Amino acid sequence: MVDIRIETNPEFDRIVYEFDGVGTIAWKAEYVSEAVPFGGGFPLEINSPSIIQVDMMGTSIEVDEQAVSYGVSNPLVEPDAAIVSRLYLRPSAGAGGIVQSVVGGITQSFIGVQGDRPPFRAKVLDHPSSLVLDIATIG
Repeated sequence: MVDIRIETNPEFDRIVYEFDGVGTIAWKAEYVSEAVPFGGGFPLEINSPSIIQVDMMGTSIEVDEQAVSYGVSNPLVEPDAAIVSRLYLRPSAGAGGIVQSVVGGITQSFIGVQGDRPPFRAKVLDHPSSLVLDIATIG
């Protein structure tokens, strides 16, 4: 993973996970009641009415990439986003910038969403290789 961003649109907020390399991105995205990290551990405290969990399989994060910094203490936030309140990435950089190990080759993201589970859609794009989630801002 080389980049994560939140983009805004009148009808949806878009999350883009961008990857480097080749191959198909395997993923799963769903609403969950708690943000429980894969492989165990305590649930993350995400103060949003709804949480989307995104699991990306067969992925890795480079230590020198900005993407690793969106952990529990410093989520990615886009002030202009209408429905996405914050985004967390697991693994993320801990003390001293050390990346926690990717358990089972799975990178996780938890998205705090305003509202009661608004509809979303996900798709994989090529050039650059990306997983994109569009979360509806209007019903």
